[in-house]
Amino acid sequence: MKKNRIYLSVDTTDLQEINNAIAILIEKLPPYLDEITNLEKLRMAKMKDKSFAFVQKAYEYSLQNPYMIPTFVDPAEFKKEIETMELFRQLAIPLKKLNKGLDDTNFLMSSDAYNTALNMYQLVKTAAKNNVAGASVVYDDLKIRFEYQGPGKSKPNTDKAA
Repeated sequence: MKKNRIYLSVDTTDLQEINNAIAILIEKLPPYLDEITNLEKLRMAKMKDKSFAFVQKAYEYSLQNPYMIPTFVDPAEFKKEIETMELFRQLAIPLKKLNKGLDDTNFLMSSDAYNTALNMYQLVKTAAKNNVAGASVVYDDLKIRFEYQGPGKSKPNTDKAA
């Protein structure tokens, strides 16, 4: 059997401190955050690293050459946009890195746990076929997970026509 990649045991004190830090973020950040739909995102200009440098340069040029700013652009608003963008970018970068680590660790542990469960299921399935006491009850319960998988197998329609 393949050896699990990692085992995670977080010290109780560390876990409490982590949860407290998360609680602070959950309490403090939402008033400053705006959520948008995927459709709204599709309709907006997207800014990645190269565009970030472009925006910063354009802002610097606007300070040096105020006559080059379009009349419909409020320089004070442009400055606020830049400052807010930089602030949230500084907050997002370490959080994205942490989130990636959390996602990757969760993926690894979930994969290991699922593989272990599948190995157990195969053993129980064999035990049930060989009439090992109690194995059929466990097998019947676990096999529900795979009941409607495979070619030609579909979940029965439970909708009741009026």
